[in-house]
Order: sequence, then C-alpha cells, then structure tokens
Amino acid sequence: MAQNDMYAAAVAHHRAGQLDQAEAAYRSIRSDDTKYVDALQLLGVIAHQRGDHAAAVELIGKAIALRPNQAEFHTNLAEAHRSLGQLDQAEQCCREALRLQPNQPESLLNLGRVYMTGKRWQVAEEVLRRTIELKPQDARGHYYLGECLREMGRERECLDPYRQAVACNPRHANAHCRLGTQLLLHGDTISAEKHLRIAIDLSPRLATAFVNLGRCFIEFGRAQEAAEVFEHALRIAPDDPDVGMNIGQALMEYGALPAASERFQRVLQSQPNDVRAICGLADVAMQQFRVEDALPLYEKALQIDPAYEPARSGLSNASLEMGDVERAVSNLRAA
Repeated sequence: MAQNDMYAAAVAHHRAGQLDQAEAAYRSIRSDDTKYVDALQLLGVIAHQRGDHAAAVELIGKAIALRPNQAEFHTNLAEAHRSLGQLDQAEQCCREALRLQPNQPESLLNLGRVYMTGKRWQVAEEVLRRTIELKPQDARGHYYLGECLREMGRERECLDPYRQAVACNPRHANAHCRLGTQLLLHGDTISAEKHLRIAIDLSPRLATAFVNLGRCFIEFGRAQEAAEVFEHALRIAPDDPDVGMNIGQALMEYGALPAASERFQRVLQSQPNDVRAICGLADVAMQQFRVEDALPLYEKALQIDPAYEPARSGLSNASLEMGDVERAVSNLRAA
C-alpha cells in the first residue's frame, strides 16, 4: 500500500474510533515520508484520547519541532498540557496557535477550557463567547459557556447555552444532562425528566443523569422509582463521592433522613475531609432536632475549609438554636 493510502486509511480508522488500527497505521509511516509529521502528531492525539497525556506532550512536541508553524499542533498540545494540569504551558500553546492562525475557533475553545480549569471564569466566558461568534453551530462552545455561567452562579443564564448545545448536537449527552438538571432546579420537572432520559439513552453510564432523574421521581411522588435509579447510579459509580452526595441530598430533601445520613457516612469513609458530607450529616442532625450533634460537625467542616459558606450558615443556625446569639451573628456576618 502506498504511503498516502496508508495515511488515509489510518485517518479513517481514527475517525471511526478504531484507535489500535489507527496507531498501527500511523506508526508504519516512514520518517522520510511527507505524512510522517502528521502521523507523529496524530499518534500524540491518540495517546491523549487514551489518557496518556505525558506521551501526548512528547509526541506532539516532536511534531512541532519538525513543523513549528502548524496551529493545529499547538492547539492539540495545549489540550494535553491542560489534562496534566500544566495550565501555563497550555495557555502559551493556545496563544501560539492563535498567533499562527488568528481567531481559529478550536484554539479559542481550548483556551476557554484552560481558563475554566484554572477557575478564571470571567475571562473564560469572554473567550467562549468569541468562539461561539466564530462557530455558532459547534455545540461545544455553547456547552462550555453554560458550564462557565453555572460555575459563576448564574443559574438562569446557563439554560440558554445548554439549550443551544442540544439544538446544535442532539446527541450531546452531557448537555442534555446539564439542561435537565437546571430545569429541575427551576421547577420544570416534566422537561427535566425528558432531557435526563435522553442523556441516559445516549450515555447509559452517566451516573449524574440517573441521580437527577431520581430527583424528578421524588418530585412526582414516585419514591420507589427514585430508589431504583439511585441504586443504579451507585452501581455505575460506586466510588464517586459526587454521586453519593447528590443521592444523600435528594434523600434528605425527600425526608428520608436515616438513609441520607447513611449515604453521607459512606462518602466520608472514602473522603474523610469532604466538607459537603460533613455538613450533610450536620444538616440531618438539625432536621432531627439534634443541635448538639450538628454544632461540632459544622465546626469540623470550617476547620477543613474556613471559606465553606454552608458550614458557616449552618453553624449560625445551630448557634441560634442553642441560644448563642452573639456567635450566630458573628458567623452570619462572616458568611
């Protein structure tokens, strides 16, 4: 097979998700072939897709050394650095890609994700809005803008980007899941259930979608169905503290306090310093009128994370219940 044909076959395998076949074909490209540098870079992309981000940095870096003016290479290298938590290097790579090819949507999207990873939400929002202007049909820009707004606490504003994401790509499972979750928070339980079911159909191992579908069932008064989907979520992600926390919160909202307490305890078995679970236990104690048990739990959470507002507010409420008005006021002011 000619080298060009071999490279074309490798790319076809790659696009089809057949990574083993693609890797073998890329590696067969000779170093004296014009497609060698492209193959080297795409080997790095495969390494990144497999989670070997250090190998991705090495391979894509070698390709850049041979062809430094390829914007796409710098963009892909940025993603590998971001995945390793090397945000300064990732930002530099994105900016180099944009220098070589200004207003390139993929580079801007990756730069926005770099800022999001570094929790630089406002600058991330600006970059993502530019990305959407340049490529409005790309669901990813809308989805990440929704994520950015949600992280900034702009809960109502994030609904529209999520809706735009599923309109651009109806098979975007995470966008359906986020949209369903936000609709649930805003009281549109019927629409929330629809989007969460779509997310589950598209991605049957998306535990968060099952948890929030369970919340929908609780709202509908279908407690048995809620319990079943919660258990399914736990089978999918038994060690995920976020899943355990969400189930605990849902059970507490439903009034199943012993079950909620058990779920928070399980989270703490694997994550003993999880302030959310500690406060969850404290909140359960408050609802059971065990203020004396709640106080030390809120205090423990604040020792771990002095900036955790729910612990500060909870401690204020518990102090007020105990008659310690001065401490309650002090904590409310701090909160």
